[in-house]
Amino acid sequence: MMAMLRSEVEGARDLDLLWPILWIEPFDLRTATDILTFSCFMSSLLAFWKPDLWLARASFAILLLFGAALHGSFGGINHVYHIWIWVAVVFVFLPSAISRVGQLAYCLTFATAQALILFFYSLAGFWKVSSGIAVMLAGQEGNFSPRGLALTLADRMVQTGTEPLLARFVIDNYFVSWLMFLGIIYVQFMAVIIVFRPRLHVIWGLALLGFHTGTWLLMEISNAQHLMVLLILLVMSPFAKEWRSLATLRDLPLFGGLFFGIKEDKAVQINSEQPA
Repeated sequence: MMAMLRSEVEGARDLDLLWPILWIEPFDLRTATDILTFSCFMSSLLAFWKPDLWLARASFAILLLFGAALHGSFGGINHVYHIWIWVAVVFVFLPSAISRVGQLAYCLTFATAQALILFFYSLAGFWKVSSGIAVMLAGQEGNFSPRGLALTLADRMVQTGTEPLLARFVIDNYFVSWLMFLGIIYVQFMAVIIVFRPRLHVIWGLALLGFHTGTWLLMEISNAQHLMVLLILLVMSPFAKEWRSLATLRDLPLFGGLFFGIKEDKAVQINSEQPA
């Protein structure tokens, strides 16, 4: 973030400071940027070194908000740091106690971070569903039509003058892109439900990682900052249960009822019967 902000500040002519960093207006912008980003970096190291020190976590959350606000003061809001900000704020409330109450509070805080992030993805899915239905009722091609994603990709290529690695292939084979797009709409729209279905944490985390990889390959939109959060909160979720069983399909939102005939794996049953 430090190098990127410095280069943006040096090349900026006009700057519309967002409200979290209005206080730096009287100062030299280049100096303030260096101090702010360096402080954010050092606070992240301190929070990593002393994870039980809530003041270190709180300092990182505040300084990250300042850095993201400065990044968004150059004429357009970029949401790549929004997830990091919210996770940092939630993790401020991680308890330091190792008692049973502290352990339960730790689990609740971690689950809250998961729910918040997955809710953001569900919002994105909701807008894809609602706009797709509206366009479909208007008799036009949209998110649910076979050429929906292909048309979106073609329009973006014309507007940006880019040619992403797999965009042309997906446009030419739009039935493949249609199935992919319907799948990602489902994954996003149902994301928040996955908080309560631990066996799906890893699967949904990998699916969302695939989604962000796809946005780069098809649109050259990079959200690399989201990948680490998804790895920590979902792929490495402390609540994740055995998921490499066909019985996991029974937990799928909307479609789980189709797989009720699949029996639980015996190893999973034995583990689940062990006393806590």
